[in-house]
Amino acid sequence: MDIDPLTKLTIELSKQDLDHVGRLTRICRSVARVLPQANRVSVWRLSDDFEDMQCIFMLIDGQVADPSELTLTRAHYPEYFDAVLGNDAVCASDARNHPDTQCFADSYFTNSGIYSLLAHIFRREFTPYGVICCEATQAQVHWQERDIALLKRVTGIVSMFD
Repeated sequence: MDIDPLTKLTIELSKQDLDHVGRLTRICRSVARVLPQANRVSVWRLSDDFEDMQCIFMLIDGQVADPSELTLTRAHYPEYFDAVLGNDAVCASDARNHPDTQCFADSYFTNSGIYSLLAHIFRREFTPYGVICCEATQAQVHWQERDIALLKRVTGIVSMFD
C-alpha cells in the first residue's frame, strides 16, 4: 500500500527517537516529493524578535547543502519579511520581479539561478517560528493553488511536531 508522502511525514515526525537533522531531512525531502518543481527546499528559523532568519537546513537537487552562511535580516529585506510574516506565505512565480521578493534579485537570485519562490510560515505554540522555502532554478514555475495548499499542509504538520 502506498502512503501519501505527507501522511508519511506526519508519522515520521511523531516518532520520538528522530533527531533534529533527521526531522529537517524528512521535512525537506517530503516537500521535494510533493513539489518536484522546487529543486531547492530549505528550512529557516526566525529569531524571537522576527528581525532575522537563519537557514538551518537545505536540499539542492536532493542533496544536503551547507546553509551555514545564509542569514536574512529584516533591515535588508523588509518587503519579504513584511509579506511572509503578514500573510503567512509568499508566492512569487516571477521571484526576480515580484514586489515581495525582488529585493533578493541582485544579491541572491541571480547568483543562485533562482527564478521562482514559494514560502510559508510554520509555528510553535501559535507564534511564527520558521519558514519553509521552495525555490526553482533554471526557469520560472507558475505555482498553482494546489502547490500552495500542499506547502501549507506541510507547515501545518511541522507546526504540530516542532
